[in-house]
Amino acid sequence: MDPVLIWTSVIVLSGLFLSAGLHKVSAPAYYRGLISGYTGLPERLAGPAGTLLALTEISVGALLLLPAARIGTACGALGLLTLYSLLIAISLLRGLEMDCGCSGPLGRQRLSPWLLLRNGTLLLCAWLPTNPALNRETDFRDLLIILCSSAALLFIYLAFEQLLSNREKLLVLRNR
Repeated sequence: MDPVLIWTSVIVLSGLFLSAGLHKVSAPAYYRGLISGYTGLPERLAGPAGTLLALTEISVGALLLLPAARIGTACGALGLLTLYSLLIAISLLRGLEMDCGCSGPLGRQRLSPWLLLRNGTLLLCAWLPTNPALNRETDFRDLLIILCSSAALLFIYLAFEQLLSNREKLLVLRNR
């Protein structure tokens, strides 16, 4: 696999997991309720589960940036994203109408099939770093491509999240 693809995926995933973990650390009560809603755990167990989840996401985000830990950590990212996708799918099948928790307490968005499409894309992004990198020299142009591609993908992700959040706001206004 080309190192440019791998590093772009690593930077994007690292940013997303670090952000997700920090959201959970900054609003533990909010995520305790969400975790309880997703899993059915009592809130007294959802609190420690949320703390563990936040620490796991922050660890994955940080360890992805270490080349020696990249493949194993990318497998961990695949596991987390698969778990999140399963929880979203099960919640949709159960007919739950709740916030997904993806954008923190301020960026509320209801569960929808679009989140599964988004997570499928993130799963592909997490799969890329599990492959061995081609042994080739990287230069300044590669670094520039990695930085610009990572920034562009993160902006696309944020735009997608904002569109889903706006969709939610429009649905609320329409139902008034």
